[in-house]
Amino acid sequence: MESSLSNGKQLRVLYSNTRGQSEVNAREFLQERVVGFDMQWFCDPTGRKYPNSMQDNVSMIVLACENTIALFHLGLHQGDCPETILAPTLQKIIESPEVKKAGLSVMGDFERLKTYLGLQPRAAFELHHLHRLVKFGGRNGTRSEVNTDITGCALSVLVEEHFGLPFDKNARDGDWSKPLTAHQLEYATNAGYASYMLKKWEWENEYKTMRLEPMEEGQSYTDTHRYFFLSDPVRAQLREWRSIRATLEGRDGSRILPDALLSAIVSRHPVTLDDQYWYFMTGMGPWKWKEYASDWMKITASQGTIPMT
Repeated sequence: MESSLSNGKQLRVLYSNTRGQSEVNAREFLQERVVGFDMQWFCDPTGRKYPNSMQDNVSMIVLACENTIALFHLGLHQGDCPETILAPTLQKIIESPEVKKAGLSVMGDFERLKTYLGLQPRAAFELHHLHRLVKFGGRNGTRSEVNTDITGCALSVLVEEHFGLPFDKNARDGDWSKPLTAHQLEYATNAGYASYMLKKWEWENEYKTMRLEPMEEGQSYTDTHRYFFLSDPVRAQLREWRSIRATLEGRDGSRILPDALLSAIVSRHPVTLDDQYWYFMTGMGPWKWKEYASDWMKITASQGTIPMT
């Protein structure tokens, strides 16, 4: 197969609809340190049907590297638990902190893997973070524009902006738990490879040419261990802090710590008051930072212990 992003290079496309074949195909990626990552699941645009099985909720996982794209069609795998559905090597890659998984909104995909398959995904490389750094970093934009906002960062938009190529996103909706249509097959293949190529292009051809502060490549991906496995106690304690503070001040807790800001604190886990992530959080203003950030920082730094002064 040849992709419009491959500059005429022939690519291997591996497809598996059984756990056994998925294991064979996953082993092709054991030596990779960066892979493009994408996922699909059952979606009914009419809203009349809902996913109700593991295979419905995680129907397709796509991995991609320079020469190979693998489509793991979990929607057709037999089984009713993660151990009988998921290939061990695929799980190993997903949970490995040594293999960066580059994708758009990949943390949302990881959340789904954690929720429905009980996995512990690691090493997410968020393409929209890198995109905004490349687009607005250095002398190209203001400090406020170098943030983690995903607005305007759809995969189709990034492909067109960086490669000047159209990208059909209409095939994403549909029943991915069934045999693929030709349109779905093409979309899944291109989405996985686009994720890999965007990471490669933005990092090698754009980020490294910018006059930004030095940063090792490993620093640019999300610490998913901290995000997932410290998030539950931190989220709970922030909510408890909000309830206590609302009682003390006689105010609506959602005005003191809105849900969007609470989620941002959980996801970024700032551990010092001068942490740059404070400035990028929706709903964070100078007054809130001055009055409350010290308490919030202590909760995140201590992984869920409430300081009340």
